[in-house]
Amino acid sequence: MTHLFNSKKLLKDFKRIYKKKNNPLHAPSFDNSDLKSMTTCLKSTYVSTYGSKTTEFERQIAKFTGSKYAVCTSSGTAAIHVSLLLAGVKMNEEVILPSFNFVASANAITYCNAIPHFIDVDEESLSIDPNYLEKYLQKQRRKFNFTFNRKTGRKIGALILPHLFGFAADSKKILKVLKKYNIKLIEDAAEGLGVYIKNYHVGTVGKFGILSFNGNKIITTGGGGAILTQNFKDYIKAKKLVSTNKIDHQWKYNYSGVGFNYRMPSINASLGISQLQKINTLIKKKENNFKLINKYFKKHEFIKVKSPPKLIKSNYWLINLVFQKKINFNKLLGQLNNNGIQARRAWCLIHKLKHFKKSPKSDLKNSIKLFNKIISIPSSSNI
Repeated sequence: MTHLFNSKKLLKDFKRIYKKKNNPLHAPSFDNSDLKSMTTCLKSTYVSTYGSKTTEFERQIAKFTGSKYAVCTSSGTAAIHVSLLLAGVKMNEEVILPSFNFVASANAITYCNAIPHFIDVDEESLSIDPNYLEKYLQKQRRKFNFTFNRKTGRKIGALILPHLFGFAADSKKILKVLKKYNIKLIEDAAEGLGVYIKNYHVGTVGKFGILSFNGNKIITTGGGGAILTQNFKDYIKAKKLVSTNKIDHQWKYNYSGVGFNYRMPSINASLGISQLQKINTLIKKKENNFKLINKYFKKHEFIKVKSPPKLIKSNYWLINLVFQKKINFNKLLGQLNNNGIQARRAWCLIHKLKHFKKSPKSDLKNSIKLFNKIISIPSSSNI
């Protein structure tokens, strides 16, 4: 049965929070320091991938996250693609990931001619639960020290672990499970810059971690991402793959292999450098927004603001409302968007997309349940 909310009261509370005419889901925050940083880069004329700002931004990202190395890319999706290749994922292998997730990870798997294998999530972290994962992998087939999908017979080569909305999964426990089954871990921390589990930053536990600096992330380079790795050899390989794999020479053009030309341009990195200097201020503002929104929606009996799991230091990237009763989301979201409040469903379920319907999957009851009760609401730092 679809529950009928007092929509006028609900809309009134939304308008008390969102007082601007247009309230995007997540807008970037710019000031004069961003303009100054980009102007300096423009004046240097070194605005493309050979500019020094890209290397400088990589050093700063590595230092901020505590990663040994960082390689900046043109997008988070590019970072996932290269990470999958370097993790050794091959044609017709399967890569485990949640269906309750942004579609970029599944797309990147297909770039490698591999196959997405969807797994359920837990309701607290909104990501993969290590206990559920272990029980699921126990049902698969072991052969030659590798793990194979018992139903399809295909090798399972890697797992992409997303840290969604400023929350985090327990990547250390996940890694411990995967090591038993010889499956590589790639952490999708696209939304996780500034998120910590206890004392370590998300994206620094797996063989690779990826970040995104898209325009809707907590800091932005306009478009861009990064690969995090703790292994020097993987770092060098990643640098070659994200470039054109050119052999260094003053004037000769020669290449040691295929490259994807995914490198982040210096002009984008120059914006990232100034943005990163403000990240702690932005997180504090977003935490205050979370507290404000939580205060207003406590009044609604059937609505809860989704809180970060225990032991997680969140960046509060996107704030989500959890509805305890079934409602007409199309009606509610239409009403909000028509009033300049750009709310949306929390992703789509990837396994339901036409081009992924035949992909292998576990029971996805939690993913379906979450999709049917969560919406994301405007979460910019300056609401």
